[in-house]
Amino acid sequence: MKKTTRLVSLFAASLLAALSLASCGGGESSAPASDSGSTPASTAESSGEESAAAPAETLNPDEALPACEMTVWLAGSGEAIYNDVYTAILDSWVENRAPGSTHELSFIAWTDYFSKLSTGLAGGAAPDVFMTGYGQMGTMNAQGYELNLSDYFPEDWDGWTDIPENILSAGMKDGDLYGLLETNTRALAYRKDIAEQNGVTEEDLTVETLDDLTNLIQKMCVYDDSGNLIMAGCDLPTGTSSPEQWAHFIATNYDPEFEYWAEDNTASFNNDAMKQAMEYSKGLFDAGYCFPSDASNTTQGIITGLSSMSLIPESSYAQANMAFPDQIGFVNCTLNTMLIGNFIVANANTPNPAQAADLVMYFFNEESLKEKASLGQYTVRTSLEDWYIENYPHMENVVTAYQHATPMADSLNPFYNEGIVSFRNHWETYMNGIEDVDTALSTAESEWNAIVGG
Repeated sequence: MKKTTRLVSLFAASLLAALSLASCGGGESSAPASDSGSTPASTAESSGEESAAAPAETLNPDEALPACEMTVWLAGSGEAIYNDVYTAILDSWVENRAPGSTHELSFIAWTDYFSKLSTGLAGGAAPDVFMTGYGQMGTMNAQGYELNLSDYFPEDWDGWTDIPENILSAGMKDGDLYGLLETNTRALAYRKDIAEQNGVTEEDLTVETLDDLTNLIQKMCVYDDSGNLIMAGCDLPTGTSSPEQWAHFIATNYDPEFEYWAEDNTASFNNDAMKQAMEYSKGLFDAGYCFPSDASNTTQGIITGLSSMSLIPESSYAQANMAFPDQIGFVNCTLNTMLIGNFIVANANTPNPAQAADLVMYFFNEESLKEKASLGQYTVRTSLEDWYIENYPHMENVVTAYQHATPMADSLNPFYNEGIVSFRNHWETYMNGIEDVDTALSTAESEWNAIVGG
């Protein structure tokens, strides 16, 4: 992935500052967990009305902000633990950054979230700060609904260098930051009891190549006395369970620079890396290691018991562990994987832009990230890795996954939700033997580009 203009300039500024100091001797689910973008937001163009926001002003972390009424919408059902964590962060923000402010936090179910958010944004009744899914980020950015955070975040904000570039750049457009990612990468989880039962070793559970992965999947299969597969060694994703995530996981290990779309939003997945990824995946079924693609299976197999391994978001660990207590682990996998999640953004039309931008930044300071870690969220900050592993040792290999994770492409795509359906549909037809791989990819590419207009 190429560096963004914003990050290059900031790293250059940091270097100059460091040199200056040196020369002078001088010496910081129900929950919001769904990020597939399965519920598309409107793709209508913005009305073109000017933002109600005041002129941008760089935030000063040493100066309190004027009191305001701050509204926040998050997707999810808002169980007590999630409500408690986010409310505590909001209370802390009021106390430390905007004394005298009030806040209203609303959790809205994913099934209704984007229709309500789109209606609110179009009608001027949206919250000051809100969550948007990975699939909706580009659409809302194109509509002009997201505040440019780069106009407010100070250049010496520690997040510019402490949050890895691949995570920061996911929320950028033309070098400017519009959202910060509450990440949810894809890591390979496995059943410890099945591994022990099948004689799987620690060496087997260290995966550095696709051959290693194939070997582990084979060893994690469970068969009955007649030799019939009764538990797959790993899930084979379907058109209804976001197969683009697994496909990205495999394709980026044939080509680390693989992306689903180009900067003009046209499809770029019809290439050798994706062809090899699809053939590899179908080969797992043909070899008898996985069940065939089944559109009715929309929950990870490691949770339903259909498979002994699944590529899952780390936030799914709690659900898997509930299904099989103390039997869920993460493979020590250094293969490239997929970076995804949900963004926290500020409304471009908020009457309180400085406070809204400051709250987004506050959600990602060290103390807030430690609070959110209790919900299964990765902290995203490099400086917190040791703390995270010490407090959540079962997530150590998730940190490894993040070190090898890349987003779906290097630019926000307003057509993602509609376009990805074409890929999913033809993944399914190929896996079920209806189309050959070349036909599936070329047809999916044509359908995608027809949507984009390319």
